[in-house]
Amino acid sequence: MTRPTKTLRTPIALAAVSILLAACSETAANDDNETVADAPSSDTSRAEEATPPAEESSSPAEETTIPAVQFALPNGVLPLPPPDDEGEAPPLEAGRYQVALNDALALEIDLPQGTYAHSEGLYLQMEDGTILKVEHAGEEYGVPIHPCTDQFPAPVGPTVRDLVDAIRAEPLYRVSAPEPAGIGSAESTHLEIRIPAGYNSDACHGSEVGMPGNPSTSNNMAPGYLGDWWILDVEGERVVVQRFCDGCATGAADRAATSVRNITFSPAS
Repeated sequence: MTRPTKTLRTPIALAAVSILLAACSETAANDDNETVADAPSSDTSRAEEATPPAEESSSPAEETTIPAVQFALPNGVLPLPPPDDEGEAPPLEAGRYQVALNDALALEIDLPQGTYAHSEGLYLQMEDGTILKVEHAGEEYGVPIHPCTDQFPAPVGPTVRDLVDAIRAEPLYRVSAPEPAGIGSAESTHLEIRIPAGYNSDACHGSEVGMPGNPSTSNNMAPGYLGDWWILDVEGERVVVQRFCDGCATGAADRAATSVRNITFSPAS
């Protein structure tokens, strides 16, 4: 069975992540985890010379098009902007944003200037190289049948405990002891998951190791991967927050941890 997983190569490569998770772009990437065209300039003085004064009548075809305004949601929270004309995510202004997790549930998070929201916010890539991946972890969410030879995620049960136990039971992963951690008003369990740097992944699909996830959005990572995982119960809905990076700037982990701590959850708008 062909596995619809996504191999994250570098933070720069995430610009090509799609919800179907085809192979990652190699445009400006190395092998673990993604630019924005300059806006066209306008010469107002020449435009005034070329445009005659308005006459009495004005048809819709002659009216100036005004760019759409990004209206804030309640409490000043912003929706994610749409992709640009080339389908790429524009960098965000600093602010608090809402990201839908499913039809009913959304997260709200403070993001720094220059963050990119790829795949409708599934991946939040910060300028320092940190990536946050936040998703609803419903009934199909699971752990690979085998992280090397059969990477399709097998469901593990609906609760936080089910998923924590299944991750810790996978012998290929090196997993820390679970620790309670609150995110917003949700209870969560924190795990650190590592793939040993010395693991020989030559026999694995893409020479990388399959990670827990949803069948359509799970990722493969190279040996040496280290990630923080928070598995949450949000009013009966399981949510997984991941934080990882490759070659992040100094202090990136602390800044990302601050972003995770400021996450809250709300009904999707």
